Amino acid sequence: MLSGSSWQKYMQYKTDTDAIVDWLATTAKQYGYTSDVVQPTHPVVYKSTKEPRLKGKARKAARAEAVPTASNTASLAQTKRVPIREFVSMAELIAASKHAGASMPKSVSHKLQRAIRLRQEVGALYDRMSHAREETGPASGHSYIIATLQTVGKVLRVKEPGPQPQPVFFAQPQEANEGLRNTFTALELEDTHETDAVDPMPDPLTRPASRDSFSADLSESNEESVTASICIWGDVHAIKQIVRQLWKAYQSGLVDLVAASVATDTAIGFVQHIQTDFEQLFGTLSGVRCIYCIYLQETQPGSSPAGYLGENCAGYSRSILQLRVNDLLEDSTVYVPTVAPDWVDVYDTTPERAAMTAEQKGAQDFKMVMGMLAEYEALILSAPVTSVRRSFQAEHNIFEGIRELRTKKIVTFWLSVAMQIHLDIRHILREDVVRGFDDLMVESTAILKTIDTVTEMHDTASTVSAYRRNSGLRDCHDLISRWTTQDYVASVRNEQMLDPSAAAHIPDYYLLKRDPLWCGLLLYNFRTAAYEGAIVTINKYSFVLSTAHLYNALQQNHLLSHNWHDMDAMLSKQTSEYLFIGDRPQDFVQCRKRMWLAIGMSPRSFASDRRRGSPRIDSSNARHLRIQVPVTWAFKGRYCDSDNRDSFGSEDVRVVLQKAVASQRRKISTKMSALVMGLAAMLQMEAEEIRFEYFQLHIDSYRMLKRVGDDLRDLILAVDRRATTDETLPVVVLVLLEAAMKAERRSAMLGADIDGHCPPMAAASRLVDDMLRVSTL
Repeated sequence: MLSGSSWQKYMQYKTDTDAIVDWLATTAKQYGYTSDVVQPTHPVVYKSTKEPRLKGKARKAARAEAVPTASNTASLAQTKRVPIREFVSMAELIAASKHAGASMPKSVSHKLQRAIRLRQEVGALYDRMSHAREETGPASGHSYIIATLQTVGKVLRVKEPGPQPQPVFFAQPQEANEGLRNTFTALELEDTHETDAVDPMPDPLTRPASRDSFSADLSESNEESVTASICIWGDVHAIKQIVRQLWKAYQSGLVDLVAASVATDTAIGFVQHIQTDFEQLFGTLSGVRCIYCIYLQETQPGSSPAGYLGENCAGYSRSILQLRVNDLLEDSTVYVPTVAPDWVDVYDTTPERAAMTAEQKGAQDFKMVMGMLAEYEALILSAPVTSVRRSFQAEHNIFEGIRELRTKKIVTFWLSVAMQIHLDIRHILREDVVRGFDDLMVESTAILKTIDTVTEMHDTASTVSAYRRNSGLRDCHDLISRWTTQDYVASVRNEQMLDPSAAAHIPDYYLLKRDPLWCGLLLYNFRTAAYEGAIVTINKYSFVLSTAHLYNALQQNHLLSHNWHDMDAMLSKQTSEYLFIGDRPQDFVQCRKRMWLAIGMSPRSFASDRRRGSPRIDSSNARHLRIQVPVTWAFKGRYCDSDNRDSFGSEDVRVVLQKAVASQRRKISTKMSALVMGLAAMLQMEAEEIRFEYFQLHIDSYRMLKRVGDDLRDLILAVDRRATTDETLPVVVLVLLEAAMKAERRSAMLGADIDGHCPPMAAASRLVDDMLRVSTL
C-alpha cells in the first residue's frame, strides 16, 4: 500500500521524476544530445587562479555589470520541461558513453525506483476499477509512464524495485484508543532512505558553463489528474477515518474534548491545503468524483447506496451545500437565515440510521446541515471578518468555508469534506452530541468560580493597585462569561432580525449544543486564557515560589508529617531543579541561599570576596513558573490571539511535534493521518498540565503565608519590619530561613536539636502541618 501521506507521496513522485529528468537531461546535454528542449553544451575547464581584488570605481563598475538587465537576462538559467518520449533516448546516449561519470548516482536511482513503485501501486488500483476507466478512458498513460521509467532503469542498469504485495490503497489507520494510550505510539517515525543524501559531488573542473534545470512534462498523460485525485482521496479517507476514531474515543472518555477538536480542525486545514496544491497543478477540484467510493460500489455492493455517497465521502454534503448556493444565486437579497421548526431536533433516532433508506439518510443530513448553516450565516452577517482579526472567538475552518461559499457562490471541495466530517461527528455522538456543550459549561463554570475567588482575595488583601493587578483576570472572566452565562449566538442573531419572535422556536444554545467541534475550540480558548492568567498571577505575587521553598525546607528537615500533594505536583511539573536552582536543598544554610537566588540575587553576593553593602536583587534573574505545554501553545495564535492564521499545514504540525519530542531523538512521520493522531496524543498528554489548579495553588500559598505571618507577627517584625503587608508576605519565608540558619549553626556547635533554638521555624512547622492535616489546603 502507499506509505506516507498519499498527496505528499504524489508530490514526492513529481519531485523524484523531476530529479531523474534533470540528471538525464544535464548529463545527456554534455554528451551532445539535442532536441527542441535540450541543446548540447561542452564542459568548461575553470582556472583555479583568483581574480585580483577590485577597489573604488572598478568595484562599483563590476557590481553594476553583475546586476541582471534587459541585455543579459537571456544568459540566466531556465527551467525547461522535457517530454516523456525523450527519456529513453537520453538514457541510451548516456549508456553508450564511455565516460566514467555516466552511471546514475545512487540517490537518483533510488528516486527512480520510488517513482516506479508509486505508479505501479496507483495503476494497480486504477486498472481494477472499470467505472473509472469508463469515465476517464483507458489507463494507457499509467502503463506508458511506468514502461518508460522501467526502460530507463534497464538501459542504465538500475536494479528494479522488488515485487510489491497486492496494493491496499485505502488502508485502515491504527485505532485511536491504542495510539492515545501511549503518546509516542501515535508519533510514527518517518521512513527515510540512507541514499537520499549520498549524491556524489560533481567535478568542479567539468561543470557546464550555464546550468539550466529540467523537469518532466507529464502533460502527455491524460490520467495525470486522475492519479493526483486518487492520492487526494486516499488522504481524505485516511483523515476522516482518524477523525471518526478520535470522536469515538471521546465518546468513550478516552480523549479530551479539546484534543479531539483541535486535531479535527487541523485535519480540515490539511484538506484545505491539499486542494490549494492540487488546483495550482491541475485546476479546480470541485466535482471530482471519489475514486474510492467508485471502488466500493464496484467491489462491495451495498456498502455505498446508489445515489447516496454521504456514508463514505463528501459527495452528499456537497449536494446539500450546492442547494444553498443555488438559493444565493437566485436571490441576491441579504437576509438573516433562520432555523426551520423541523430542524431543531438534536438528533433524530427514529428509525435507527442503519435501518434508513438512502432517501431517509439524505433527509436527516439535510436537516442537520441546513440548521447549522443558518446559524453560521447569521453570525457571519453580523460581523464580517477583517484583515487583522476574526469575527468570533476560536472560529473553526468551517466558518471560512461558509464565508467563501457566500462570496464566491461556489462549493469548495474542502468545505464539502469539512461538512461531512461534521456530519460524521453528529452520527457518532447521536443525541449525546450535547456532551461537548456540557463539558464546556462545566469547566467554564469552574474557571469562573476560581477567578472570582482570586480577584476577591486580591481585592480584600492589603495590596496596592488591586484592580490594576486583576485587570487581566477580569478580561479572562468577561470573555468566558460572554459565551457561557448567556446564549451569545442567539443574541447576535436576534439583533439582526426585524422580528426576533420569528426565532422563538429555536432552543437556547442551539448552535453550541450541536457543534462539539466549536465547543472544544472555545474550551481550548478558555483553558489557555486561564492557564496563562494563572502563571502570570503566580509570577507577579511570588506567593507560590516562596511557599515552595518554605515547604521544601520543612520537609527536608523532617518537620512535617503530612504532604502537600498539589505543591508536590507543581514541583514535578515545573521541575525542582529549575525552581530550586539545582537539587532540592536540605540544610537551612542551603535553603536560605537558594531562596535568595530564586528571587533574583546574584550568586556573586555569596562569594567570599564580595563587596560590602546591601545585596542587589535583579527580578529578571528570578525563577518564574513557565509555560509547559509547547504543542498546545503553538495553536494559541490561531484560536486565541486572532492572528488571522486560517489553518496549519502538515509541515507546520510536523515541526511543532518534532520540537516537542526533540529530546526523544525521534523523527515524526509525514503521513497526514499520523500527524492528526500524534497531535491529538500530545494535546491529550498536555491537558493534565493546562488543567492543573494553579489558581488554587496561588490561593492556598497566600493563605499559608498569611496565617504564618499573622501568628508569628511579633517574632517576624522583630527581625524584619518589611513584612507588614500582604504584598511582602514572601519576606516571611526569608526571615524564617535566616533564623533557622543561625539556629542550625548554633545547634551544630552545641549538638542540640533545632526545635529548642529556633522558635519561629518550629512554630511555622506546626502551623503548616496543622493546615495540611485538616486539609485546609
